[in-house]
Amino acid sequence: MERLGRPDAAAIASESIFPNADEPGLVEAWMAERALLAGDVDAAREIAARLAAFGRGSTVEEPFYEIPVLVDALGVLGRWDDLDAALAGIRSRPVNVVWLDAAIDRAQGMRRAEAGDVDGARAAMGRALERYRRLGMPHEIATTLERMGAVEPDAEASEACRQEAAAIRAAMIGIAS
Repeated sequence: MERLGRPDAAAIASESIFPNADEPGLVEAWMAERALLAGDVDAAREIAARLAAFGRGSTVEEPFYEIPVLVDALGVLGRWDDLDAALAGIRSRPVNVVWLDAAIDRAQGMRRAEAGDVDGARAAMGRALERYRRLGMPHEIATTLERMGAVEPDAEASEACRQEAAAIRAAMIGIAS
């Protein structure tokens, strides 16, 4: 609901969902994502990292949804050593989350931008954008475009990214109404 521009409905729904401390899973993954969407990146990282460390088994019903949240949070925070450590662990097991590669590309794009590698940032974020478009994930497309716009040194290209992101977000709110 948050991704569809309905944060009030998401907040109401989240009040009826309770985590399971003995066997964390999808509820906690959603809580991590909700924290990320609400701008509480540290809380998102903490919840997702705790859940990833728990070592729950992979199922079709409950994929490791928290892993892209963890990757995204570490990228936003610029915690590159933690991202490298997380990726090493992630790559050592099956994750079964189709948008994980896009999340990794987006985080790597932020890393390259911070290092001053504009071409590398464009390439990585471009891959992320293409993957999210192919998957039909409008929220992630808009977020990627916003981040591309923030790191793009060319003012015209930066504004084009921001305008496209705004149009996608407006369309999402229109869909949710």
